[in-house]
Amino acid sequence: MRLSFHGGAGTVTGSRYLLETGGIQTLVDAGMFQGLKSLRKLNWRPPAFDPQSIDKLLLTHTHIDHAGYLPRLVHEGYRGKVYCTPATRELAEILLRDAAKLQEEDARYANKKGFSKHEVAVPLFNNRDVTKTLKLFQPIPYDEWLELSPQLRVRFRDAGHILGSAMIEAEIREGVGAPLRTVFSGDVGRYGMPLHPDPHDLPECDLLIIESTYGGRQHDSISFEEQIREPFRRTFERGGVVLIPSFAVGRSQQVTLVLREMMESGQLPEVPIHIDSPMAVNATEVYAKYCDEHRLGACVTEKGESRLFPHNVYLHRTQAESKRINGLGGPRVIISGSGMLTGGRILHHLAQRLPDPDNLLCLVGYQAPGTRGNRLLQGARTLRMHGFDVPVHARFMTIHGLSGHADQKELLHWVKTAKTTPKWVFVTHGEPDSSAALAALLEAEIGARAITPQLASIYDIDPIRGPQVVDPGINVERLLVEDGASGQPRTPRDRAAAMVGASSQRGPRSRAATAREPAASRKNQRAHTNAGPAAPARSGTNAGSAANARSAANARSAASSGSTANPRSATNAGSAANAGSAANAGSAVGRVGPDRAARQRFIDTRTRRQTQDGGAPREKRKQPLPQTMPNLPPGDTAAAQRIHGILEDPAYQRADLDLDFLGSADLRHVRLLLDYLKPELELSQHHIESTIVVFGGTRIVEPKVAEERLQGLRAQLKGRKGDRVLEKQIAVAKRVLAKSKYYQVARDFGRVVSKQAQREDACRLVVVTGGGPGIMEAANRGAFDTGAKSIGLNIMLPMEQYPNPYITPGLCFVFRYFALRKMHFLNRAKALVAFPGGYGTFDELFETLTLIQTQTLDPIPVVLVGKQFWKGAFNARFLADEGVIDPEDVDLFTFAETADEIWAAVQSWYKRRGLDLYAPAPTDRF
Repeated sequence: MRLSFHGGAGTVTGSRYLLETGGIQTLVDAGMFQGLKSLRKLNWRPPAFDPQSIDKLLLTHTHIDHAGYLPRLVHEGYRGKVYCTPATRELAEILLRDAAKLQEEDARYANKKGFSKHEVAVPLFNNRDVTKTLKLFQPIPYDEWLELSPQLRVRFRDAGHILGSAMIEAEIREGVGAPLRTVFSGDVGRYGMPLHPDPHDLPECDLLIIESTYGGRQHDSISFEEQIREPFRRTFERGGVVLIPSFAVGRSQQVTLVLREMMESGQLPEVPIHIDSPMAVNATEVYAKYCDEHRLGACVTEKGESRLFPHNVYLHRTQAESKRINGLGGPRVIISGSGMLTGGRILHHLAQRLPDPDNLLCLVGYQAPGTRGNRLLQGARTLRMHGFDVPVHARFMTIHGLSGHADQKELLHWVKTAKTTPKWVFVTHGEPDSSAALAALLEAEIGARAITPQLASIYDIDPIRGPQVVDPGINVERLLVEDGASGQPRTPRDRAAAMVGASSQRGPRSRAATAREPAASRKNQRAHTNAGPAAPARSGTNAGSAANARSAANARSAASSGSTANPRSATNAGSAANAGSAANAGSAVGRVGPDRAARQRFIDTRTRRQTQDGGAPREKRKQPLPQTMPNLPPGDTAAAQRIHGILEDPAYQRADLDLDFLGSADLRHVRLLLDYLKPELELSQHHIESTIVVFGGTRIVEPKVAEERLQGLRAQLKGRKGDRVLEKQIAVAKRVLAKSKYYQVARDFGRVVSKQAQREDACRLVVVTGGGPGIMEAANRGAFDTGAKSIGLNIMLPMEQYPNPYITPGLCFVFRYFALRKMHFLNRAKALVAFPGGYGTFDELFETLTLIQTQTLDPIPVVLVGKQFWKGAFNARFLADEGVIDPEDVDLFTFAETADEIWAAVQSWYKRRGLDLYAPAPTDRF
């Protein structure tokens, strides 16, 4: 039996698990990736398996992260049956048709407004794909065995998550002996919830694949009612509107039920409740049809009123009905999808209601990284929707009391309901820290071997020894954040693309798929014959074949094949079981790729140095060295396990590869040195001797973008006459539009500097910026227009922005410390040009002026672009008159308006002093 993970591994979305046994390939779930753009892009890549080779598909439930990829899979060629519970089949039609509609509408809107980055925006799938998909569904009732093949039978057990949700119990027979009992948890529901039943006890199993959405957390012990009572009451008293983004299936019904009960009991005043979601309305009708599968019994109260369709609850299906809600004031409640603010009607309500401080946004579920909901939790002051940035002035709160996912305590309880606990557990469908924490807890509490698989990882399941890694897959988190070298991608976008490309070449291949691959591609894939069997590891986060931990020539023996590249400290995960740091959640499996690259760079560097020193590279040995595994005493059966434990321990990890160690407080001085040294060496290697520093606001965009934003706000005002908040936003947008001319000035100046530098010396007067959007993007773009180099010095921030795309690859750096970044800005600077901007611009400007004033830095020309702005921003003459600076300090800068004026001011400064603008900058400034 072989099991591979093509989603829901290293991330909380995109669940897709491929089970291969007896020549039959069965896919469990076909979820869509959500959240971060780099993950969403995976939906557009062909899967790592051939859809036409899949024989069966089992669906646990209909949430998009488990079922949303189904139409795309059919589009790619899947033609087998889709087995699920009857309620799941009915909900699937609602969710998938709605998802197709949203895909098509978003594509049309993007094409209409022109904000798609593609020439023509197209949907991931359309309604025709959904129609084909629904024909493949075959409902199977709970608790009935389904024979998929002579080797495999399965049945669905109620998971208590949403209506129709199921865990999948499988019996797998391969050869003689007892069957290998396996359970796929799907999403495990909670205990004692008002709508859904408790999850069925975990069936007896040898192997468990368990979700970990809340594997590292516990839900708030305070009830949902108690959390919302006062905030909702205050909002209603102010005449505000409560917005509740909610999942259409399960969450919307639950929220409505609780709110109506609170209003009927007097805990909240009676206000209208609007369910603005055709999908939620249709899903509620399905709930009414399957009353025996949830806690509402006959769904009718003693008064003859439907508990699912109570009075004062208004259901909206059409767009016209949805638009009419926008004209209604408060107090009222609007419930609409999607729950993570990723799309749907909630975005239109947010665009109208978020700028009003009287309103309240209530998040009632998990918010995946990269979603708008998560950005709000991270402190975002604006949310971009339909091409416009909407300011966040409304209050917001987040509540986890109604989550449909079991938390850490409930998951552990559920696992312990089995008559016998599983021997092996794959912990999936969670962010890395959540999965690592749950893995550590399961190992400590039930003694099972817990594995946190990575994306595209492959395991052979031995009935006696358990899972044996074949391919460790890709650590999503590391590939998103690690800066590559030796040809590795440098920007987050490139790194994400590399991840996507790699994922499309990993995983099990059908014979047909392999035949289509180029010979070079097949040749470069790791051979299974080189991997060797892996010894059981205490934690899957540290599992890894010898071939993946070392090169094939130096591979460890099978008995000690755990990777030593990246064992993680379990301190933060709550156990010493080697489950991985909850903070970093790295793993030996996922870091094999980067560590191999690091090792190769080390070998290349050593070889290069030997050659430069006059020595010759070492010749390959004719007789390979013996295996490094020592001879074990015959009577000591635990010796191999103890050696394995030593290899897995964090202490055995190489110091330069141990990110936990390098990130500790004791190594701050080392990080300071590295922050200085890495860019210094790279810039020297590029022979960059002098730079022109350009700074300015990130919010100063191209005129056409500023104009679109202004027009969007004006369009909103048409239906909201007298809205003072919106009128103020429009006034600000007008001023931003007026300053947008400086985007073009910065771009022109980047061109001027680069053209002059190319004529004088290609490695001097290189434009350097803070690497972000706005003015910095424009200056880098100007250099890019001429084919010249330019530099970006980015900084690590809680809400770090991507580098702009016009920086020269290899010359974009990210700093941990502001002080070191400032040093690099001025180390080679021949001039500083400051455009209108905010605190960051002022910080760099005043730091430079202070260094010049105190003669810590040799004088350089400082040009302020936009005299009216700078005169209004600060008054240097006033400071001199007040005696806090000297009169001569007023002349430390000059003003300019155009690119030619800036360049002339810089040249004039050097000419007046008899200095050479093109001479290399001093190398000993600091």
